[in-house]
Amino acid sequence: CIDGCHCPEGTYLHGGQCLAHASCPCVSHGVEYPPGSHINSDCNDCECVSGKWECTTEPCEGICTTFGDPHYKTFDGKMYEFQGDCDYVLAKSKDGASLPFSVTAENIPCGTSGVTCTKNIIVTLGSGANRQRLSLVRGQPITADGTDFTIRQAGMFVFVSTPIGLTLQWDKGTRVYIKLLPAWKGYVEGLCGNFNGNQMDDFTTPMGGPPVTMANTFGDSWKVHDYCMDAVVVEDTCALHPNRQAWALRKCAILKSDIFRPCHSEVPYQPYYDKCVYDACGCDSGGDCECLCTAIAAYAQECNLAGVPIKWREQEICLICSCFLYRTAMQCEYGMLYVACSSSCPKTCDN
Repeated sequence: CIDGCHCPEGTYLHGGQCLAHASCPCVSHGVEYPPGSHINSDCNDCECVSGKWECTTEPCEGICTTFGDPHYKTFDGKMYEFQGDCDYVLAKSKDGASLPFSVTAENIPCGTSGVTCTKNIIVTLGSGANRQRLSLVRGQPITADGTDFTIRQAGMFVFVSTPIGLTLQWDKGTRVYIKLLPAWKGYVEGLCGNFNGNQMDDFTTPMGGPPVTMANTFGDSWKVHDYCMDAVVVEDTCALHPNRQAWALRKCAILKSDIFRPCHSEVPYQPYYDKCVYDACGCDSGGDCECLCTAIAAYAQECNLAGVPIKWREQEICLICSCFLYRTAMQCEYGMLYVACSSSCPKTCDN
C-alpha cells in the first residue's frame, strides 16, 4: 500500500474527480456517455447505469452476407470463402415448413485465377401452384412473379421485403444481405448456415449428420445442379497475379487507416482487409475497381451495423473508379448528398 490522496470510500476516481458510483460514465466506441444515456446494440437498447451498459435481451434478426469473390458470413457469424461455379442454395426453409422459401445464387467466373462472383439471386416463396418467384440479375430489370414481394430502393441498395419475415438487401452487384426474423431461428439451412446461434455446426450438409470441416465440401453439397464441377480451392490470388499485389495492398490499406479507426475496436478489420486484397488481386478480367470497392463497402456496412458509420466514399480511394455502380454511388444526382448511414426508408412527398 502507499500513502497519499485517495477518493473516499464509496467513490471512484475519474478524470481527476471523485464520483459516486451512480455518476460513473460509460464508454462506447471510445466515447464517454453520462449516466442515463442510451445507445443501440444490434436490436437492443442499452442504458448507462453506474459505469456499465445494461442492455435489453430481445432476440435479433439474423443476417447472412455474401460479397466479392464470394466471401460468406453465415447467420451465426461464421466467415469462409467458396469459389464454386454453379447455382447454390444460400438459404432455404427446412422441409415441412408452413411458409417455405428459398434463396439461390448463380456464381460465375470473374477472373483467370478461378475466383467466381455472384451474377444473380433467385427468391422463391411458397410451393406448387402457390409458388412465387423474384429474380435479381446484374444489369437487368428486377422481375417478380407474385404479389408478396415489396421492392424499394434506398441509397445504392435494392430492398426486397416479404410477409414471412425474409428480407433481402442487394447493391445491384455482388453484395447481398439476407435477413430473417428470429422466428426462423433453427428452421433454415444452406450456405448461410442454420441460424441457431452456434457457428460450430454451420457446415451441415443437406444429408444432415455431423458438420463437415472443409468449406468446399460444404459448399459443393448445396449445388442446385448435380452436373456442375466441384469448386476449386484458390488460396492466394496475389501469388497467382503478383503484378497486382502492390496495387491491392496500397488500395486496401484504407481499412487500416485513420478513416476507419473509429470502427477498429468494434469490428476487427483484418479479416476484411485480407478479403479486400484477395479480391483486388483476383479480379484480373475487368471490374477490378468494383471488386475493391465492394470489399471496402462490406467492412463499412459492418461498421454501420455496429453503430459506427464511416463516411469513406468521399475519400480518393473509390472516386477513381470508372465502373458504373460506384461512379453513380459517388456522384449523387438530383441535388442528393452522399451520407454514410441513412434511413432505408427515405422520406418522400407522398410519405
